[in-house]
Amino acid sequence: MTAAIANKREARSVAVSTPGGIARQCVVQYKPVVGEAWQRYQSFLKIDQARHCLDSLQKRGLRSRLVIYPICPATT
Repeated sequence: MTAAIANKREARSVAVSTPGGIARQCVVQYKPVVGEAWQRYQSFLKIDQARHCLDSLQKRGLRSRLVIYPICPATT
């Protein structure tokens, strides 16, 4: 394999976002009542979808936040 071909392959390669190639999880959480614990609403693999969900909840008047886990915990 020539150096030019090897360089071309490296340029097309994309590094994984986390160790081991595990996709990060974007979790939307909400707080139904002030003083209560945050609750999981939904999780997404794509941050754009998570932000859309977050905006939707906030427009409905719910306190919500986006938590990004590099490696998804067993329970969220």
